[in-house]
Amino acid sequence: MIKPHSMLVEFEMIAAAKATLAERGPYPLLEQLAKQEPALGQYVGEAAMIIAGKTALCGAPTEVTRGVHQDLVGLVMVCLGAVRRGTYEVWQDTEVGACVVAALDDCEPKPRRRRKAAQSAPAVDTVEQKDKDGQS
Repeated sequence: MIKPHSMLVEFEMIAAAKATLAERGPYPLLEQLAKQEPALGQYVGEAAMIIAGKTALCGAPTEVTRGVHQDLVGLVMVCLGAVRRGTYEVWQDTEVGACVVAALDDCEPKPRRRRKAAQSAPAVDTVEQKDKDGQS
């Protein structure tokens, strides 16, 4: 099979993403996505809920509605996982590839360093502080 130049995802990547889904389940993967990409995670969760909710409006039993939601979240997680693996294959020998590896390895983002209070805002004496110092 001829692979187009712009193709990122191969069947093996889909199979690997499906194996991850089978091992971890759709909801832990969605939680991981929400940590890494909050807007995307929220969108996927809400969209799957809306679509699955339509089955309930049509009279489907609760188990069916839950199953549809789980299948939708799983489908999206497999697609995103395969695209991430494909992106890594393209960028693996670059700094971008290192970021993709961190995302695939479920690394938590490094905490941001907090600025010292003196650097972030000038100190302002409060009324209480002036009273303690004996100033008016």
